[in-house]
Formats: sequence, C-alpha cells, structure tokens
Amino acid sequence: MAVLFLPRVATLWMLVALVVAAIGMEVSRVHLRPVNLWLFQHLRPLFKTSEWTRATGASWLVLAALVAFLVFPKGIAGLALLFVAVGDPVAALVGSRAPGPRIGGKSPLGSLAFAAIGTLVAWALAMGPGPVVGWTVVAGAVAGALAELAPLPLDDNLKVPLVSGAIMAYAL
Repeated sequence: MAVLFLPRVATLWMLVALVVAAIGMEVSRVHLRPVNLWLFQHLRPLFKTSEWTRATGASWLVLAALVAFLVFPKGIAGLALLFVAVGDPVAALVGSRAPGPRIGGKSPLGSLAFAAIGTLVAWALAMGPGPVVGWTVVAGAVAGALAELAPLPLDDNLKVPLVSGAIMAYAL
C-alpha cells in the first residue's frame, strides 16, 4: 500500500481527492440514468446487482480509507484496509459455498475464513518493525470478521476497516 510511504498530509489530500471523485461518480450515477446504464453495461464485472441503486463498495472503501488515515496511525489504517481487501473476498468465497446457518445472509464459516486469512496476512506483514504486532493483529482481524458478519445496514467496506482499526488502536 503506497500511501504508507507518503507523508501524512499527502496521503490525506490524495484520499480527499478520491472521496470527492467517488461522490461525483455516485451522484452522476444516481441522477443521470444513462451514466449508470453505461457503467453497468461496460463495467459489469465490477458491480454488484445491488449497486444499481446504491453507492458502490469502492466508494465506501475510499471513504473508509480517508477516515482510517485521519483517526488511526498509518500502520493500523493500512492493516484495517488490508483486512477488508483480503478478508471480505475470502469470506464471500467461502461463505457462498458453505452449508449451514446464515446471519443476515452471511455465513459464520465465511467470517471464520475472514479472521483466519486476515490474521495470517497481517502477521506476515507485521513481522518487521511496526506499530501493530502480535495479538493486536488477531484482535483486529477477528473484529473485522465480526463487523463483516454483523447484520448492520452499513457497507462492509466502511464498517470493517473502521471497527478493526478502532480495536487495534485500543489494543495498543
């Protein structure tokens, strides 16, 4: 994640620009039906069907990145975003194939896979010097998995990094 190597001010300005662009895109999509239609026709694999009438996960992720880098140290913000970038697709892959109960349409086995892959990746990255080590990354990965599983109306791309980041910041 290149933003970890940029000065804080540059990172924040870049994320502000991305959030403004995302808001512009979302407003255009919602208010200009031809724009939305064109995007869905030409970039179909990038969209979920449910995003036809609501903000895209990418827009929520950019907003979460801005908030994370505003309120958490860089290392925590980076790991929190890594959890959603790696854990959420793994949870979807495992959860969509796993039998058993669902919580808000999501599989607890998918969330377990989220926590496992998040922990493995974070531990691998945290082996070097940095602010987040040991059980702190486990707490962040598990918190991210629980946030992903929680049947809250917020998009996973927003709630996962903010919840996992808050838990890691508290654990330090």
